[in-house]
Amino acid sequence: MKTIVIIGGGFSGTMTAVNLARFARQPARVVMVNHRRPLGRGTAYGTRHPDHLLNVAARNMSALADQGDHFVNWLRCRGEYADLPEAELRETFVPRRVYGDYLRSLAFGYVQPIDERGRVVIEAYEDEAVDVESHHAGGLLVSLASGELLETDHVVLATGNQPPAPLAGLPEGFSHPCYVADPWSDWEPRLPAPTLDVVLLGTGLTMVDTLLTLLSRDWQGKIIAVSRSGMLPLAHFRGIEYRDFPPSGADALGLTALVASVEEHCGLLRGRGANPAIAIDRLRPHTQRIWKNFSLAEKQEFLCRYAARWNIARHRIAQPIHERMTKAIDEGRLRVVRGTVDGVEGCAGGVRVLLATDAGRDSLTAALAI
Repeated sequence: MKTIVIIGGGFSGTMTAVNLARFARQPARVVMVNHRRPLGRGTAYGTRHPDHLLNVAARNMSALADQGDHFVNWLRCRGEYADLPEAELRETFVPRRVYGDYLRSLAFGYVQPIDERGRVVIEAYEDEAVDVESHHAGGLLVSLASGELLETDHVVLATGNQPPAPLAGLPEGFSHPCYVADPWSDWEPRLPAPTLDVVLLGTGLTMVDTLLTLLSRDWQGKIIAVSRSGMLPLAHFRGIEYRDFPPSGADALGLTALVASVEEHCGLLRGRGANPAIAIDRLRPHTQRIWKNFSLAEKQEFLCRYAARWNIARHRIAQPIHERMTKAIDEGRLRVVRGTVDGVEGCAGGVRVLLATDAGRDSLTAALAI
């Protein structure tokens, strides 16, 4: 019987194990090695804040590709969603912690099965994999932090998003009690008095989550978000059917041709009074193949010239969350600054964030920078 070790217990690791159990044609032993967060949740679904919502409506969140309504049907089993009209339930952006519950229910359906006659046995280890090396018998040997060794035929690396890389300009090993390097660490106990200012380093989805956490605490100080682009996530919308894009053979298009095609169809959509982001949505099933077919130079050019615009158009947020963010700006509780962070240094009462802006050098002083 083959053994497969999956390192990581978030969405990717969990669904790899679940699908091995569902579709295996021969007996296998699957070992999930997970640490830091509960099995199934990972970073994305480990949040316990009810304001942290999925960025996709429930109708498109089934974890099972062959059962499109699986998540919606699962929600029906929860009291808070049982009586929602079908159309409303399908369009609901549920809390991410609820989706974490969903993934855990899928995982434990196989880790602790009612019927143990399946071909695949799944075991879960609360431990950290620290090394993988070739084994003299021809397989692989996974070393765990506890000292245990796992012999395996295959290893799946499902370690998810890593903590942010250190900011450019920071000394190696820089640490300060008023600087949070990882926004998904347990930083709330380090919050200063709610009348003081906080700087958020970034203006993307993680910034929105951090903003919501602060607003839930009725934050009275200024919240200042900084990024190179200064662009904020857009709201989700219901689009029109648009089958004219992408063109046949889009997977093989080079970057220049693809950008020209996207811009052409965005213009056509605007001419119809529709949201041009519909063209971006239509690319979704093709993006992995397009990216793999890009040359290294094209990938580098995309990251340099287009990544910020792509992220804004592609990764949107629920309308109620967008409204809260916009309201915070209108009320002066959130200010967005466009600039490049050159460094962070300690100062009296907190930290100073050093910026390079179009107008020259600048700095922001706050009681906490995240």
